[in-house]
Amino acid sequence: MEFSVAEMYLGAWAIVMTILWVKKHEEMRMFRYMTIHHLRRLIKKEVRLVDDGKAFIFEEIKKC
Repeated sequence: MEFSVAEMYLGAWAIVMTILWVKKHEEMRMFRYMTIHHLRRLIKKEVRLVDDGKAFIFEEIKKC
């Protein structure tokens, strides 16, 4: 059985795209987790959202 150059190229492309898709899927899972974590802290009044002109920053609220 012989493989053509096109079949080898498409096989390699499929492997690379699958690896990249899995990597991006895991990054998005972590992004969702961190977003929910920050929103929960914001709702519980543990942090406040501060706009410094360039970005939004979560600032800890000191409890007395």
